[in-house]
Amino acid sequence: MKLMSTMVVSSCLGLMLVTPALAGPIWEECEMDDAGKLPGTAQVPNQLPQGTPLEEICGKFDPLEPQDTEDMFLIEICDPAAFSASAVVTSGSMNLQLWLFDINGFGLIANDDSIGTNPAFGNMPLDGGGPALTTPGFYYIAVSLFDSDPVDSAGQPLFQSSTPTEVSGPDGPGGGNPIADWAGTVTAGQGGQYALRMTGTCYAPAPGVGSLMAIAGSVLLRRRRR
Repeated sequence: MKLMSTMVVSSCLGLMLVTPALAGPIWEECEMDDAGKLPGTAQVPNQLPQGTPLEEICGKFDPLEPQDTEDMFLIEICDPAAFSASAVVTSGSMNLQLWLFDINGFGLIANDDSIGTNPAFGNMPLDGGGPALTTPGFYYIAVSLFDSDPVDSAGQPLFQSSTPTEVSGPDGPGGGNPIADWAGTVTAGQGGQYALRMTGTCYAPAPGVGSLMAIAGSVLLRRRRR
């Protein structure tokens, strides 16, 4: 529980430090400082009012920056039944992976290659590894270069897939824990821009620390009662 509390607090602090970017249905990380890779440093598309549809994020990975291998964003899933996400390379040469986490950093859904070599998923895992999304609210979505995967504080993977096309739930040995880091060997030289396209999602203005703590606390209570 100590790790979880620390993650929530660091997430709150990270949210308060984000500078808004361009307005519109597309969020331009492409023209901003790089998004962070963990909840405490995730970029927050928050230029427009909460509830405004967020249809796409333009993201980037710099091939000259070997540590630039993951981008994480805080989004609001305002219509869970309509939620979907995909990531497509728009320039450069990259092999992308896509991940969804709840507000406390627990893994929910992951995919490597659903559409050719591009990742995509709907509102639930297809391997029986978890239920469909039903609760509107804040979530983290992340894009990583193959083969950088989320791990817990013990270095255990949150997800495991039998095939690259599997839409996986958090069925790895660390699947019951929140993300603490990323691990895996990424092929050198990957880089370029990608489009993270979504449905059922909205801009998520950064709330105050107290508000986010309350949101996170309510999620933790629901988890304990299951």
